[in-house]
Amino acid sequence: MRAALVTLLLATASCALEGPPRASVWGDAGPPVDGPVVDHVPVTPACPAGSLRCDGVCARTDSDNLHCGACGVACGGDLRCARGACACPASQTLCGDRCVDLTSSNLHCGACGVACAGGAACAAGSCACGGTQRWCGDRCVDVATDPLHCGACGRACAPWQLCGAGACVATCAAPQVACGASCVALTRDAAHCGACGRACGARGLCEGGACRCELGAADCDRDLANGCEAVLDRDAANCGACGARCPAGTACAASRCVCVTGLTLCSGRCVDTLSDGAHCGFCGHACTNGRRCFGGDCELQPP
Repeated sequence: MRAALVTLLLATASCALEGPPRASVWGDAGPPVDGPVVDHVPVTPACPAGSLRCDGVCARTDSDNLHCGACGVACGGDLRCARGACACPASQTLCGDRCVDLTSSNLHCGACGVACAGGAACAAGSCACGGTQRWCGDRCVDVATDPLHCGACGRACAPWQLCGAGACVATCAAPQVACGASCVALTRDAAHCGACGRACGARGLCEGGACRCELGAADCDRDLANGCEAVLDRDAANCGACGARCPAGTACAASRCVCVTGLTLCSGRCVDTLSDGAHCGFCGHACTNGRRCFGGDCELQPP
């Protein structure tokens, strides 16, 4: 009996010493894992030197037509971005939103908005009539054959007369023939080439009764109705020859495809050789081994 009582007292004292279970100092999550806990936040990589991040992409603001000089500055119409500014191709001028050649544009002859009318064409920046044509009133007329302006503006032939070689005559002198009230040479008259009424059209010449194009022009669409429509020294669709189309972003000048001022045509596109890594300093000179193009030279990026 005494032994059982002693055992009971010892057990009770042991429980009192242990007390209730204690909470962990680490809480429910338990002890920390090795090393600090870090939240992984995605980092946007920096754009290469000379570029800015525009609309989520890296843009070369010195040559990007959508971000020219700064994000969101777009070059409209025929303008192209060159060294951070929107500009027209060399030898052209901005008229409205179009780049034009003031020396040859019939809509902008010599200055923006000056249009040639009445059959006149723009040459060297001035509207002029060609060949034996003269400006009479509101149009160009051929005073060599026109019965209303025979030899000079306003000098009309009698109803029974014909106009030949700038003079009113009763009959045409051979080898000229009468086409209406005009005496013409079918072998060289561009309005009656080979036959009455067969016109060679704009920039067309008649030689031996057959139409041909004047120097620098071509009939690229094979349609005599519009004459020699292509001017090969400035036609971007026929630059130097029929079908020789200039790449996008370039213009035709002196029968060659050219870029806007400050850019160079390399491998079919306009580039800035001062900063283009594939054409650094000149076409085809590529920067390698981590080098970038600065001022036309391949240099290592600073650390």
